[in-house]
Order: sequence, then C-alpha cells, then structure tokens
Amino acid sequence: MNEILLTEAEQAVVERELGWGKMWAVVRLAPGRKLVRMVTPQDEELYHTLLSDPEPRLIFHEPVRFVVTVQAAKGTDCRAGHKVGDRWEFDWCTPAGLCGAAYHALYPVLHGLMLTSGRYEGPAAEETLVSCPDNGWLTFRLVRYRWTPEMWAGD
Repeated sequence: MNEILLTEAEQAVVERELGWGKMWAVVRLAPGRKLVRMVTPQDEELYHTLLSDPEPRLIFHEPVRFVVTVQAAKGTDCRAGHKVGDRWEFDWCTPAGLCGAAYHALYPVLHGLMLTSGRYEGPAAEETLVSCPDNGWLTFRLVRYRWTPEMWAGD
C-alpha cells in the first residue's frame, strides 16, 4: 500500500489537533479530502476528514449515524406535512426538513443512543420507536448505525 503524503500545512494541522493520540494514519483519499484514523491512548479508533482547501482543517466523524423514518401515522393532520415513509439520515446536526417539535422529542433518545454506542457506556438498542409530541400523530422509527470507514464518501 502506498503511503498517502500530507502537505506541510496538513501535517501541522494533524499534529496540532491529533497530537494527544497514540498514532494516526491517512487511510483513504478523495479529491481535496483525506480520511485520517487516530488511535487514542485507550486504543479507540476515531476518524476525521482532513479538508485541504482553502486551509487545512479536520472534521470529526461521530461514532454513530442515525436514520429516522416515519413508520406510522394516525391521520393526515401532521402540521409539518410529514407522512409515512419520510426519512432523514444524519449524525450530529439536526436534519433539514424534520419538524422541530419532532426533533425535540427524538433528541433525548438520540443522545442516549449516542452515549451508549459502545464508545462511551456500552451496548444499547440499535433501534427504537418515538411518538410525535403533537398528540402522537406520528410514530418515528429511529435506527442507530455504527460509523465505519466504508461509509466515508469523502464528505
């Protein structure tokens, strides 16, 4: 396997940001982006995307991704217009188009699933159901996936 080289500016950013780790390596490459794997002092593997344009910077990959799907509806009265089959895939930020009240109901569950992803406190359910706070019109299916380097598309 060929070693992926870093520019001086990229090297400085990686050493500054990841210097507390035991070791790091660039493991994948896409135009203008590199996937960096770091091993922590606790032998955890963490991943970052190194962007090189215009200034080098690192973006941390959350250890999990979530998929939220509207699984059931009591009627057609969802004020946000959500319907069965609507789907959002995301990790850290609030997904575009998802009703704020629904996200407010989902957030404590999302946060709990993030904290029990195996990285923090141990195993937890990989999926669960959450009701809409607006009189339970909708039922959301929430699925947690552990992030893997194979999911990286140079994002």
